[in-house]
Amino acid sequence: MIFFKERQLTMMALAGIMVFFCMCLSQFSFAQKMLVQANDWAYGLAGIDSNFKKVTGKKIFRVAIIDNAFDIDKTNLLNFLDTNYAEIPGNGFDDDGNGKTDDYMGWDFADNDNNVQPPPSKSKPLVHGTKVADIFIQTISRILENPRLDIRILPIKANADISQNNYITEGYKGIAYALSMKVDMIITSWSFFELKESEQSLLEKAKQQGVIMVGSAGNFLYEQPQYPASFPWVINVAALDRNLLKQPASNFGQGIDIAAPGDSLVVIHLGPDQPPAYLSATSAATPLAAGVIAALSSAFPQLLASDIDRVIKNSAKPLDSINWMYSGKMGAGIIQAQGMVDYLTNGESAPTFTQPKGYLNLSSLTAGKNYTLAPVGNYKDIRLMMPPGTVIDHDVHIKWRHNETTKDTILTPKQMLYPLVLRAEKIWVEKQAAATGVVTTPAWWYYEVQTTDSSILYCNGTIDIEGTEGFIEDGSGAAGYTGRSNCKWLIKVPEGKKIKFEFTEMDLEIKKDQLYIFNGVHTNATILAIFSGPKPPPIVTSWGNMALIWFISSETNHGKGWKLHYTAVD
Repeated sequence: MIFFKERQLTMMALAGIMVFFCMCLSQFSFAQKMLVQANDWAYGLAGIDSNFKKVTGKKIFRVAIIDNAFDIDKTNLLNFLDTNYAEIPGNGFDDDGNGKTDDYMGWDFADNDNNVQPPPSKSKPLVHGTKVADIFIQTISRILENPRLDIRILPIKANADISQNNYITEGYKGIAYALSMKVDMIITSWSFFELKESEQSLLEKAKQQGVIMVGSAGNFLYEQPQYPASFPWVINVAALDRNLLKQPASNFGQGIDIAAPGDSLVVIHLGPDQPPAYLSATSAATPLAAGVIAALSSAFPQLLASDIDRVIKNSAKPLDSINWMYSGKMGAGIIQAQGMVDYLTNGESAPTFTQPKGYLNLSSLTAGKNYTLAPVGNYKDIRLMMPPGTVIDHDVHIKWRHNETTKDTILTPKQMLYPLVLRAEKIWVEKQAAATGVVTTPAWWYYEVQTTDSSILYCNGTIDIEGTEGFIEDGSGAAGYTGRSNCKWLIKVPEGKKIKFEFTEMDLEIKKDQLYIFNGVHTNATILAIFSGPKPPPIVTSWGNMALIWFISSETNHGKGWKLHYTAVD
């Protein structure tokens, strides 16, 4: 195999390496094919099954991947490298005047040199950036007829050679560099909790330049924004398992745009006698989604960066019926490559929208006809927003239903420029006859469900209860309780009495979700009992007239919940 021992390459050396690499690649083609087939399940779920007809690229699409390092000699990444022809490799000069000497094939911002490969000490296992790039290449290779002719990859290293972890330290410097190199897409399979003002300005610049950004939602299991993915312009990707359920580690929330498979995807390792490597969670889902977008952006050159959000959401397959705990929090659904092709070729196929997020083209709606919004799942409201600058020449009749009650109203073009929030499970949007002239520009009306924090869906905070007897339950009724529950009930009975607790229902995930009973008013009081699992607990009696119940649950695998009867006893 090829190892780059020199940091600078001449044009002749580069050509020789590419020829030799292709010879090496053919030796491992069978093993490579077998490993790729291991991901058939993921691509089938993403609408790229055996019946998918590959498309022809019509323009070169340049993609920057910012990550920790790239094993160029261990994958076929070399065949996709985006070379900077304004730079003469190996001459020791900054030929293009961008402050980077010999940045012919990317740049290492952590070590300030042109070597994006990991140091020799880290060369045996495939590093994170290599895996991300490989999943991206696998994806475009399943969609495009000639991916090597259509897609160029600019590797940008943002993690120091001496680093002992994969944490990206110079990611935003990498974004600035990618923008200066005029790429079409930037992939960030990493994230942070905060967004500095300078970083926000950089992401705004990406929007202004029309650069597509695809980012990882994060792998912290929480409903919390991560950046750059949660910035409005960036496509925010969550991860799914093989059953289309939220991958356990994946973040979720209102800000997710789309989901993609991310459950132990196999990446190609060309080293002899080496076992396959894997990548999971949003780090894997992000390059898969990005690969779909990049491939179809090459095949459909009329597709603008500003169109991407609409195309992926309107063609997505909703997930909320099987991810009820995360209704509206896994984006519009799972990305669908075939659905995107159909949408780009034929336009809207049905007047009914079941995705929790999407766009309605009011310009293409025939007067007297209607769109139906019928997203599945538990959520508070549905919000509709008209993008700034949209021109509308007609009224719209809105009808909505909530708890079997139907209401309606007429909105004028001026009224539609303001956000509209409706408490509804179903909405009908009907176009009225045009008031003046003919408007040919699309009028996209964006909608999305307004989600609730699942951790407070059924119970929240501390509830004070007084009386001689009563019933207490987790609050979910016949449904299963939610993840991250953190609820308390403080029971107080008359002085001189004790409290007897007798459970009538009990179904908790064993050892993960627990119910505590404290002999007092705080969680630092003596613990009377800790219950978990599906078996009915024994009767518990407090030592005094006050007791605290504390119920907590993990992120996944929940039961039906619990219910108890308390009584004041002597």
